[in-house]
Amino acid sequence: MDLNRIIQDLKAERDVLAAAIESLERLATGRARKRGRPPKWLSAKAESGQPNNADAPKNDSEAKS
Repeated sequence: MDLNRIIQDLKAERDVLAAAIESLERLATGRARKRGRPPKWLSAKAESGQPNNADAPKNDSEAKS
């Protein structure tokens, strides 16, 4: 049993796990809801009752039919 090889493998695995944890933490902080009032353009769009994809371009096949 080569203890040095085992230690190297465990350290490499620790580095991979640390990178994965850091990535997940960044994702978690990015998804948090922001505090405060929403921007005026966002609240105006919500009040108008339009669906979220109203500004999306139409497909050519839908426009021709």
